[in-house]
Amino acid sequence: MKPARFDYLRPASLAEALTLLAEHGDEAVPLAGGQSLVPMMNLRLAQPATLLDLNEIPGLDGIHERDGVLVIGAMARQRDIERSPLAGRLCPLLPAALHHVGNPQTRNRGTIGGNLAHADPTSELPTVIAACGAEIVLASAGGTRAVDAAAFFLGPYATSRLPDELVTEVRIPAMPSGQGWAFEELSWSFTAHPIVAVSAVVTGDGVRAAVAGIDGAPRVVMDADDLAGVGDPHRRSAATDLVRRATALAFERGGAG
Repeated sequence: MKPARFDYLRPASLAEALTLLAEHGDEAVPLAGGQSLVPMMNLRLAQPATLLDLNEIPGLDGIHERDGVLVIGAMARQRDIERSPLAGRLCPLLPAALHHVGNPQTRNRGTIGGNLAHADPTSELPTVIAACGAEIVLASAGGTRAVDAAAFFLGPYATSRLPDELVTEVRIPAMPSGQGWAFEELSWSFTAHPIVAVSAVVTGDGVRAAVAGIDGAPRVVMDADDLAGVGDPHRRSAATDLVRRATALAFERGGAG
């Protein structure tokens, strides 16, 4: 199939993009990497009146450290983050999870901002954001705001991003050297979409784990028993096993196993 007709806009700056979003409202859909949106358009599951292509906007693809925080621009390609020495040092959980996202071809185009804004309930990256206590920065013509994962992900394919806002960056607190972490997922094959995915980080209170695939948004738990009564029993059973495995590995990696 082919997509329905749409208007195409390609702003050259963030300010121009935000102005266009303010003008077009929810009739405009931002296009980042297009790895989810374009197939949905081809199947006519998504039929935006206006497509706002963000790929010509400079300065949204950086990966850097700011005051002990890993700051990643929304248009940073997943493959670049996966290969980034800085990301690997400040948040090794992130490239570990990215290694499971799609395949190298899709990661060459897919962006971190597009993935998070899509809010697929089984996606790997939202679990990293939730487990790490990261913030997602949203910008509009009226200003910017930082939203934590618990407030950003509202349900399947639903976020707190307003129609006139764009995701501009992701802020992930840097992990101290030696902090334990782990990523686990269950899927039909290495490149298949996960059935259940778990990111886990050792904290002062134990382990904080974020689970995808059992609820409409990443579910944060401190223990596998916290999953009791959540979601489909088969997925819950798989998630319980993965949380226990990730917890043990995170403690072991942090030297507390």
